[in-house]
Amino acid sequence: GSLGHSVMSSYSYTKGWRHRTTVKGNDPMVLEVSGSYMTLVFKQENNKACGTAEVWVDGKLAATLPGYDSSAWGQPVTQLISLGENTTHTVNILMAEADAGKLFNLLDMAVAGE
Repeated sequence: GSLGHSVMSSYSYTKGWRHRTTVKGNDPMVLEVSGSYMTLVFKQENNKACGTAEVWVDGKLAATLPGYDSSAWGQPVTQLISLGENTTHTVNILMAEADAGKLFNLLDMAVAGE
């Protein structure tokens, strides 16, 4: 698979992509990917300042990524997402509406064909 991206001002990259709480709004990270599967790695923390991100593939909710868990210790969590056909897809990653003002750390991503 292949990956192209347009990162909006809500995200910064230093050892991963971090949704910042200082930005107003909830602009998505927009990715154009070619493949049938995508893996996302995110950081899960025991910190209520961290929130849940949503992954939308071609306009449909494909996954929720909980950045907060009361039993977390800052570990990386992997989420496999089926994109469907091995073709080009638009992927939007943004904070869940209720968590738009919270932190989220996306550590890595990969895209693969069948």
